[in-house]
Amino acid sequence: MAHLENDKINDTVVKNDNYHVRAGRIGGQTTKKRHHSSNFFKEIGSKGGSSTMHRHGEIFQELRKKGGNTTRERYGEQYYQEIAAKAARVKQGATQLRNEAIKAFLAEGIKIPTIIKLTLNELSCNPRYRKFLLEGPVAQYLQKRPAVDNQFLFVSQSGKPLSLANTYTVMSRHKS
Repeated sequence: MAHLENDKINDTVVKNDNYHVRAGRIGGQTTKKRHHSSNFFKEIGSKGGSSTMHRHGEIFQELRKKGGNTTRERYGEQYYQEIAAKAARVKQGATQLRNEAIKAFLAEGIKIPTIIKLTLNELSCNPRYRKFLLEGPVAQYLQKRPAVDNQFLFVSQSGKPLSLANTYTVMSRHKS
């Protein structure tokens, strides 16, 4: 319990100190760029989980079962709702970038079946598609594209290739 109270105090100090927040984000972005196509994040995640289990011992299993309830108890309902809303905005922003990039291909007369089968390799090797790398929605999407193992240019929020039927549905909903 003493660890939880100390963590709460430390979290409050970090929240008030924007320097550390900015530095952490920059460090995270640099690490993400450096280890874009590796299992680096899975490896450090599993090490972090092992460290947490070791540090908190018996209460770890109890806290793990509670999941989001622990966050609610620790920081309150309002904080929990803010975190959930922020996560939703991030997902929506990433999806919007992807959809704008798909619209750029559609504007060039490229059909959805071709678009969802495009790979990262084809994008850089095919002269017809190279112009998309320089600027615009596709270039912006590539900067935020989830780091996943498959080579399809466009992926779902879970990192899987887009399905044809779902892509037609989504794009018909987002016509400009």
